[in-house]
Amino acid sequence: MSRTESPDFLSWSPAEVVFKGLTNQLQIHDMIVFPYDGVYLGLVGLFDTVADRQHVELAWSPDSIQWHRIRPGTPLIPNSHQEGDYDWGCIFAAQPIFHEDEIRLYYGGCNNNFFDWRDTYLCLAAVRPGRFAGYTPKEASKAGIVVTRPVICSGKQLRLNANATAGSIRVEVVDQQGRTLQDCRPITGDFIDGPVTWVSGEDLSASMGKPITLRFEISDAKLYAFRFAD
Repeated sequence: MSRTESPDFLSWSPAEVVFKGLTNQLQIHDMIVFPYDGVYLGLVGLFDTVADRQHVELAWSPDSIQWHRIRPGTPLIPNSHQEGDYDWGCIFAAQPIFHEDEIRLYYGGCNNNFFDWRDTYLCLAAVRPGRFAGYTPKEASKAGIVVTRPVICSGKQLRLNANATAGSIRVEVVDQQGRTLQDCRPITGDFIDGPVTWVSGEDLSASMGKPITLRFEISDAKLYAFRFAD
């Protein structure tokens, strides 16, 4: 994928390659780019030259120049496993449509190989807000640990986007002085913007405006995002 820019849509800078396929077999055929929550996301159409099929993966960028893959080899929109199904052969993503409670990913699906005669269908995938990707434990029987880089605490309350219907999530907060909040109540349920509370009744008021580190303990659950709120 190449990138060019213009101040007036008349004069353009030389195009520069900013994103490449990992191998000659998995080539980037197309990519839908859009801003989301302060970064850019890319719906990457990956053409498999050996299988002669195409699926869609996810990538992100802070500036539309440096791109990072999110779990290469794992489709965001996978092909059907049943040969001849409406999206067994190829998937071509379109610009997402954002609703308050749902993000709709319309895409073109094809029932045959890339270089072959194929029927094309208008298809729909959907995700809940903020749930393009998330963290889960590597082993179902063990808790997974995710530790953030130091982040500025911008609110007295910590809120999560997570699915913990089968398990739970706990959060430890470490401030600059090494003090921790270890008595987090286990967080359960499925929520887009659920609050984190501590047994002591403390909040993050003392850390506001300062860097803190968050340590998430994820047990049979999936963590998508966190934010600070007043």
